[in-house]
Amino acid sequence: MAVMEKDSHPPGAVIAVLGTLLRINLAVMADYDRVLGGIADEIMHARLTAFREKHQAHVSALSDAIRSMGDSTPEQSKTPRKGLLAWVASFFSPRSTRGALVALKRAEENSYRHYNREVSAAFPRDIKEMLRAQFTDEKIHLDYIAENLKVLKSSE
Repeated sequence: MAVMEKDSHPPGAVIAVLGTLLRINLAVMADYDRVLGGIADEIMHARLTAFREKHQAHVSALSDAIRSMGDSTPEQSKTPRKGLLAWVASFFSPRSTRGALVALKRAEENSYRHYNREVSAAFPRDIKEMLRAQFTDEKIHLDYIAENLKVLKSSE
């Protein structure tokens, strides 16, 4: 359970931030689901699948933290890309490795920006440690995707 420290944000503000990060991770997972079929390279596909699983772990940890603070997890229906938007996104999903990586790079950059903004905020120690670990994961994902885009560009 998150122990509120003297200079921490109030519990409602912490829950709001965690809920936002949870929804972002769900959206990133949806992006991975949408584009993984465009990745032909088995090693890259496996690595990106592992990244998607990391986002699932983030969702679980964020959900647990929200519940430990006495709130319920945000409903998945409030996450982006539902209904008509999901259909449109799947219609335009990338069919190439490069297109898939570009889409994932955008998703990971958005996630990275949110974590970067929140990782230094005044949160309880256990929440701050969780966010730092997840922020590190985001950096690893982004670096891997960016490096592979460079390699693909240089081979064109």
